[in-house]
Amino acid sequence: MFAESVHQIVWEVLPRNLPRTASGRYVVPGLPKEVCLTRLQMLPELPEATAESARCPFWKGQRQGNQQSWRTIVNTFYELEAEFVEHFQKLNGNVRTIGPLLPPEAFEDRPCRIAPALQMGFNKEEDMCLEWLAAQAEATVLYISFGSENSISIAQMEELAMGLEASGVKFLWVLRRPSDAGSKAFSSVLDFLPEGFHGRVVKRGQGLIILGWAPQLSILAHPATGGFLSHCGWNAVLETTTMGVPMIAWPLYAEQHFNSKFVVDEIQIALEAPQRVEQNWLVTRDDVERIVKVLMAEEEGKKLRKRVTELKAAAKAAVAEGGSSHKNFELFVSEIMSLHRPGEFQQM
Repeated sequence: MFAESVHQIVWEVLPRNLPRTASGRYVVPGLPKEVCLTRLQMLPELPEATAESARCPFWKGQRQGNQQSWRTIVNTFYELEAEFVEHFQKLNGNVRTIGPLLPPEAFEDRPCRIAPALQMGFNKEEDMCLEWLAAQAEATVLYISFGSENSISIAQMEELAMGLEASGVKFLWVLRRPSDAGSKAFSSVLDFLPEGFHGRVVKRGQGLIILGWAPQLSILAHPATGGFLSHCGWNAVLETTTMGVPMIAWPLYAEQHFNSKFVVDEIQIALEAPQRVEQNWLVTRDDVERIVKVLMAEEEGKKLRKRVTELKAAAKAAVAEGGSSHKNFELFVSEIMSLHRPGEFQQM
């Protein structure tokens, strides 16, 4: 709801027309609390966008669609972003928050293997991955995944790899073909890593690299996992909140930038990857090393872990019988069931 609310206003007004703070942040008007965005917390093209920009009519059309909808069903829970649920509802009509939509096992306090909602096929690395985690100390492993449809550039992959190695932190990295690989020939995605990197980190037991699908929920639920470097898609935000794992927010596109703002500044369960605008949004190896160490080993990381543990309890309560999401789901079902009655739809 936070990201959607910010989207609606930013594309309606356009950043070039927004007031600015003394430090250059963009002040977003019309929200239930003050929200100021840095250049990094917006799409790269947003500050220069005009009403003629390709994305502008899309977002304006989406807002119109929201306002014309009979109900808005959202995979979130009320306690996570209550102010923005209320705000969105005032502008667009009734909202039903029914999340987090995750398997029941995700809400258990004991470590367990959690089956995915969609079976992605047999992965021989799944058992190896969980066995490797089982051999690590509690909260010492950084899990790295940019989602199933996203990737980073070749240059960024090198910076991330070298920063991870220098940090000394243990990591489990789901590696995908770089976004700018094009038609370059390669025998394995590992070919895009810095020379010798894979062999070094495996030999000393610092890291494990997975190619293809990874059992993400099982990884996040594992006691050894102490952090999640993520592209900040909304499903990733809900998963890390439900599992009680703090994040490094590294958005790649669209609403992920506003999600990053939400987890870093609003609910305070994440650090923001210091992308450098002047270097085509690159995060340098030195910055990777620094921020990974902060999350996994320093006091600031401990504070984030405490906060996300509190939200984990709130997520569990929301889906339990009598919780906000449980009640909203039952209410929505009853509303749907009543639609067969003549004239009922027009009255709602």
